[in-house]
Amino acid sequence: MLRKSLAWLLATVLAIGLTGCFDGDGKKPKLAQITQQPASVSVTAGATATFSVSAQGKGLAYQWQRGTTIIAGATNSSYTTSGTTGAHDGATFRVVITNKKGSVTSNAATLTVNVPPAITTAPADATIDVGATATFSVAATGTRLSYQWQR
Repeated sequence: MLRKSLAWLLATVLAIGLTGCFDGDGKKPKLAQITQQPASVSVTAGATATFSVSAQGKGLAYQWQRGTTIIAGATNSSYTTSGTTGAHDGATFRVVITNKKGSVTSNAATLTVNVPPAITTAPADATIDVGATATFSVAATGTRLSYQWQR
């Protein structure tokens, strides 16, 4: 009788211990695997940018982050920004993917925002004496500006 009771107890403990260890298909759940990392994106100011990830696994939940800050409501396999500005240039985006087994974090993808150049202060006319040096200056906004003076 004691042997039967111990056998029943052992079978019950094993059954309880295995509950939740397998998905409905009888296979043990696995940690999500990222099959395609988010790619960096380059856009013109005012445009939107879309980042996406591909992952394998069951019961996946997504949470996008800008840097390490959670983006509220960004819980799909892709995330599209609102209209971008120069302030977004260089921002990084990543996603944390979670399932029953744990979580995995993607590589960070960088957002490059190209702001077209705009002259905010044009060079002023200069009148100088012969042999003197004239200095001209300009102020401009935009990203990754370079200057080429012409005469």
